[in-house]
Amino acid sequence: MSNKSKIIVALFVFVPIFLVLGASYINSAKLINDFEETIEEKPTTPEAASIEVAEIDKLTKRSWKIKAKSSTSNADLTVVQGKDVEIFIYDENENEKVKISAANAEMNKNTNINTLTGNAVVTMANSPMKLKANKFVVVKGKPIEGTGNVQLWLNANGSNLVNASRVVIQESLDDMIFYGVARSPVSGDTLIQGGVLSFIQNGGRVSKYILSNGSWVQSGGTTCTSSRADFAVDGTGKVSMATFTGSPVAVQKGTTIRANVIQYQIASKKVKATGNVKTQVN
Repeated sequence: MSNKSKIIVALFVFVPIFLVLGASYINSAKLINDFEETIEEKPTTPEAASIEVAEIDKLTKRSWKIKAKSSTSNADLTVVQGKDVEIFIYDENENEKVKISAANAEMNKNTNINTLTGNAVVTMANSPMKLKANKFVVVKGKPIEGTGNVQLWLNANGSNLVNASRVVIQESLDDMIFYGVARSPVSGDTLIQGGVLSFIQNGGRVSKYILSNGSWVQSGGTTCTSSRADFAVDGTGKVSMATFTGSPVAVQKGTTIRANVIQYQIASKKVKATGNVKTQVN
């Protein structure tokens, strides 16, 4: 083969390859820019097809960031499917406040809805709590909602597990509301069950629990039922006292107690009833 022929063959083989790689890189950059108008772009290789989208508000402060190790999109680049996805949400000082990770995510530009599935986990900065669910739906400026086999670990060693069918993390990213709460331990031998369980946090620690829409609490040899129960939490994160309102009933050592308000001291196992108190020995 002549030298001229060799040059023609080389051009025929390699030029299309460079065109394909170039188109792939351009498409990757276009995918990022089309998905979010105000972003920071992190260069990636065409082979990795990874993306990093960081939203910047009007004060040039980073409010949240989405990372994915790999991604694909539809034809008009409005829906992105990501693998090994992480969403970081920051406070007003650009400190990381919440991290959500999952095996899969769908990011929809038209609806601004990010849906994370596959071992989806929420962790909060400066808090040992870990929250899992089959699916989390994240929309900027709105509560984060988790559904399906919701589980909350209150501490690092995996104890104090709370089970529920649905959870809503409020916009403040501090308070959480659990729905359809199954029987779960909250402190020592104290078990709870109810329709709605609210977690009020302060500085990354739970400062108060509220169990409503029907509450059932068992601690030691005492069982209390009411429409609402408020749990006070001490400085170590342990439940110290429960206050029951809404036709509360306590059963302790064969005695049934009814009153307007019933308080139960977790450590001492003592019951205090006030207002229209009635007792009955079973």
